[in-house]
Amino acid sequence: MFHKIFFITNLLLTILKTNCNKRLEINKNSIAIFRPIYPEFRINNIKYREGINPLFVMNFRPGIYNVSEYPLSVYPSWAKYGNNYFKNSLIKTDWKIIDKINFNLHKDSIVNIIVSSYNPHFYNISKMNNIEYKIYHNHEQLYSTNYPSFDFISKYHFNKGPHLLTLMAKTNDVACLCPTIGDGFKSGHHFAIWENTIENKRNNIPIKITLPIYHKENNVIKIDNFNVGVKYNLNLFTK
Repeated sequence: MFHKIFFITNLLLTILKTNCNKRLEINKNSIAIFRPIYPEFRINNIKYREGINPLFVMNFRPGIYNVSEYPLSVYPSWAKYGNNYFKNSLIKTDWKIIDKINFNLHKDSIVNIIVSSYNPHFYNISKMNNIEYKIYHNHEQLYSTNYPSFDFISKYHFNKGPHLLTLMAKTNDVACLCPTIGDGFKSGHHFAIWENTIENKRNNIPIKITLPIYHKENNVIKIDNFNVGVKYNLNLFTK
């Protein structure tokens, strides 16, 4: 009896916390980075499938929003998303392009990249199931991991001109990052970029640099030896 009461109490607390509205005021076009804690992520009481990812970014136009959780950071910019965000990606033993982003810079700029993968569906359940992911900028590898679910965020200084970012994956069996599984909130990925407008105003760096913030693999956050990530200010556009 005690265990049932404890379970029901925790369930009710989770529902209350999930549906609890937090006021987010946006003064200009901005991006907001979220790392959700609770099962459902909502804006104005509408559930967004981005919330299944361990880390994601969303665009906000000026206005007042009720969000289920406060963002990690908010600052003026506008994100560009991958081409295959709502498409199923069947992963096999050969490298497969999961998503890509083409963009053009009118000047040398600092660009943020965010990538998440959540709960790929394996067709043959086994403890040996494995997926390897790689992120490329043009033909240069930026990041790799072999965890089925992961998230990655980093910033880079890219030169003026056209650029191509690619997310690739392969597995030892057959798996699918499939937003069509179940109710659409079971599996998927997130892939987006945005120009770091604040640091672009502060810096004019002629060489290419890499400044990782952190990445998380299967709930383990790994911080690089040189921790020089962006210092976010939650109060910049929130009340």
